[in-house]
Amino acid sequence: MTGNRYLRAASPEEIKRQLRTFARMEKTHSGFVSFLRETAKPRKGSRILELGCGCGMMADRLRREFSAAAEGWDANPGYIAYAAGAYPRTACAAADLMSAPERAEFDLILFRETLMEFSSPAAVLKRNLGRLKRGGWFAALEPDYGATVIYPEVPGWRDFVDRYARFCSAAGNEDFFAGRRLPEAFLAAGLRNIAVRPLVETHSFLDRPALKEFLGAEIMSIKADAPLLTGRVFSAAGLAAVLKGLAAVARAPGAYVQTSMVAVCGQR
Repeated sequence: MTGNRYLRAASPEEIKRQLRTFARMEKTHSGFVSFLRETAKPRKGSRILELGCGCGMMADRLRREFSAAAEGWDANPGYIAYAAGAYPRTACAAADLMSAPERAEFDLILFRETLMEFSSPAAVLKRNLGRLKRGGWFAALEPDYGATVIYPEVPGWRDFVDRYARFCSAAGNEDFFAGRRLPEAFLAAGLRNIAVRPLVETHSFLDRPALKEFLGAEIMSIKADAPLLTGRVFSAAGLAAVLKGLAAVARAPGAYVQTSMVAVCGQR
């Protein structure tokens, strides 16, 4: 059920990339925390579990925001090793997200850019229902790359994203449109009181360094997949043109990139 990127190497560079990306998405994460406060209503001492916690940033933030007993699980022991040192008051552990639940003990279980790695998010939710207390909440924050807006427009970008998404889906890899499919997955898992909130993040010429870093990360990700994409998704020339176009956006007057995440909550 997982894609082949699910266990990224936990190199120092990858960990630094995660930390920079998390910091850059402050507006989105603050919106997500507000959404949780309004829907799941965590209280002091609530037990919160983040499944697919990566380096532990969000799990620790929720511990602080809600004075909660927060935990984070991830299948990558390298990420967990980092989290243990960086966030000692948040219990992070290497664990299989699809292991059999032992008992219903959590008030809130969340996923952040994790369900997109699974071919059936609804199956992941159903598998973990046994960890959630009656009346407890699932929450997820996942991207919708199909809603990304880039200005100046990159020739071939929309076609590239559509082809890239189909390729990844066929390979059992990331779902580029996971965010828009979340409400359907929550319904299929039998959850109730479902709430949805789109969260938008803007990167523009007004903060040129952040814009360049964002686009640079996207370029690096595409280049890393280039051996798989060339000839299957795009021609070498087409891929080179997309990469050149993204690089040009970072330098363009009035440049603007808008990304979209979708937050969903549902109650057991």
